[in-house]
Amino acid sequence: MLDLSLNDFQQSHIPSNFSQLVSLTDLRIASGFSGEVPTQISHLHKLVSLDFMDSVSFKPNTWEALTKNATHIEDISLTLVDMSSISPSHIFKNISSSLISLSFVSNGLQGNLGDEIFSFLHIQEIDLNGNENLTGYLPKSNWSQIGEISSHSLEFLDVSNNKLSGPIPRSIYSLENLTYLNLSHNFLIGSVQLHHLSLKYMQYVDLSNNSLQGEITSSICNAISLEFLSLSHNYFTGTIPHCIGSSLEILNLSHNKFSGTIPHYVGSSSLALSVMDLQMNQFSGTIPESFEEGNNLRTINFNGNLLGGPFPRSLINCTK
Repeated sequence: MLDLSLNDFQQSHIPSNFSQLVSLTDLRIASGFSGEVPTQISHLHKLVSLDFMDSVSFKPNTWEALTKNATHIEDISLTLVDMSSISPSHIFKNISSSLISLSFVSNGLQGNLGDEIFSFLHIQEIDLNGNENLTGYLPKSNWSQIGEISSHSLEFLDVSNNKLSGPIPRSIYSLENLTYLNLSHNFLIGSVQLHHLSLKYMQYVDLSNNSLQGEITSSICNAISLEFLSLSHNYFTGTIPHCIGSSLEILNLSHNKFSGTIPHYVGSSSLALSVMDLQMNQFSGTIPESFEEGNNLRTINFNGNLLGGPFPRSLINCTK
């Protein structure tokens, strides 16, 4: 392993003589380098893990040579690395089928996402957050039937802060091992079937800032591992079920079209709930007198609704 993170090389270029480290399996650089990644990096054919977090750039020929030669690579993490000169279809073209984790965060990816990224048999993590010119659709193919495997291994999917459009495909609901799903800040449309999501292991769901529709059903009561749910800035309707998973800490349903009354569990001391944001909806009735001593709430936002009636005295129990 060669780890040069947390240093300051004062914007110097990555040395081309790295290529002499032909037995290197892990390379980590987050040290103030700049300029183009040298083509000689493609000589590191035994690489298993590549982790860059610097203002450097990959040119198409360098990237192509690296991905062709590093046939055993399992982990690629590039943050703030300029990949804008390479189309997504070419970025994912030659990457090893052994890939387990792929993270391209704020790399300037642009053009159509395509289906290639979802074809890796053993992939567990995909993070494409913050590529504001990345367009296209989430693939409609059955992700749980990719290749010859019967159940897809994907656990982490973050394609937030891009320009993806179209509906969320039904096949995404069949990802039984998924624990983290972030599709926020895109241009996604259509109806969302939250009750079809595999909730056995799900811990984090963020669908905010799209143009999605749908309702929350009582299936959320069975989401025993879910800690974060945000559907804000969409067009969801209906009422909130009168139960939630006991592990849910943050619930953000703001800026939608939800209606009905505020559920009485909101201040229960038996729940982990610490943030409840219901602002800018169509909730009516009164704020429930159910804020128990020892509750975990620290943020409550009910503004912009149709609430009335007496102010609950039990709010004094919200001491966090």
